[in-house]
Amino acid sequence: MWDVDTTLPRLSFRGKAGGIASGAFSPDGRLLATGAWTGAVELWDVAKGEAVSSLRGHTGAVRTVLFLEGGKTLATGSEDGTIKLWDVAKRAERRTLREHSIGVYALAVSPDGKTLVSGSGDYRNRKAGEVLFWDVADGQQKPLKIKTEREVWALSFSPDGKTLAASVGTGKVSLWDVETGNPKGVVSTPFIRPLAFAPSGRYLATASGIDTDSNVRLWDTTTWNEKAVLVGHQKMVFSLRFTADGKTLASASKDGTVRLWPVPTAGAEMVRKPKP
Repeated sequence: MWDVDTTLPRLSFRGKAGGIASGAFSPDGRLLATGAWTGAVELWDVAKGEAVSSLRGHTGAVRTVLFLEGGKTLATGSEDGTIKLWDVAKRAERRTLREHSIGVYALAVSPDGKTLVSGSGDYRNRKAGEVLFWDVADGQQKPLKIKTEREVWALSFSPDGKTLAASVGTGKVSLWDVETGNPKGVVSTPFIRPLAFAPSGRYLATASGIDTDSNVRLWDTTTWNEKAVLVGHQKMVFSLRFTADGKTLASASKDGTVRLWPVPTAGAEMVRKPKP
């Protein structure tokens, strides 16, 4: 864990349950949840840098973790095809959602906190994926279901909750109307994997899942034109996150670095704007 102001490391978390495949902070910043390749989920005390609980139940790698209901519930998605909802205070499983037939790689929650969406697929066998919608309060699946050509790697709601973006194994980002599930457009560059909407909703950030294109891109969400290309990583980018104020974008890469990018502008050595 790094101090954003000084860029110096603050704490190091070493998972006891095997290599870490996913992670998320609780809304109050006190807990860190991590999902392991072994199927275990660990909860960490951020101030102490210590594991406080290990949640067992998944039989496949935990690819995605997400806090819900103000941090009271933890949702975890696994390659075993299930989503588990955990009671954070009791450190106990609340329910298991089993409607996916293949691995769950992505989770996102609507801005109002009422709807959980999950994305699945099987990248090893290049199978089609799907996006399912769930009621956070009771864990029931909603009628809306979206089929995708390949696996779903990442999901993000626009801040107004009207648009859902998904990076799919075809290398594109699909955009859908959240109410109807109707397509709203496609963003396409070399193989896109991570993505994130800026808190303002002005930009969608994407990055490539291949080493031959390690750039991060910002898209104008009013026109869906490429706004800027952020150049610096040497290998594929695994993760993107905006700070809460939307002024900084963090990108983590296979090259072993985390880069912090000022938004929407940055130094010339970091940002190359697309040609007219």
